[in-house]
Amino acid sequence: MVTSVEDAYPLRRNYLSSMRLNAQHYLWKDTVGSNLHPGIPVPKYGEGIRIADIGTGTGIWITDISREYPAAQIDGFDISFDQCPHPQSLPHNTSLRSVDIYQPLPEDLYGVYDIIHLRLFLVVIRNDDPVPVLSNLVKMLSGCSLVLVDDNDPT
Repeated sequence: MVTSVEDAYPLRRNYLSSMRLNAQHYLWKDTVGSNLHPGIPVPKYGEGIRIADIGTGTGIWITDISREYPAAQIDGFDISFDQCPHPQSLPHNTSLRSVDIYQPLPEDLYGVYDIIHLRLFLVVIRNDDPVPVLSNLVKMLSGCSLVLVDDNDPT
């Protein structure tokens, strides 16, 4: 049983971990060629869309994608923001919110997001069971939307 936020995250939250997460972001982006798959239809500048980043870590993904889609609302969710910059230093179209994706979601998050992003999240899937996470992600999706999972193949 998880007894604290620190127990819930199997890696460290320190300077080296932040450097690792930021380096992984840029390596991933350079390898894939973008933050969002080019086949995902996004209006120019992200007009009228809402994007959620689950397990936002250092906030690097929301910061980077906010420049690509300055008219989109981009919300980062995590159980801790110890590795993020102060919220006032983030781009105007971003926000941070403390949410444990394994717990029941606040109802104001139901049906809100056009795109939900997770990257390298398999390492924190508990008991090899992604169903609690996927169930909450589906609740967060608006009518015509998608979940983008960027992860490695552990097989």
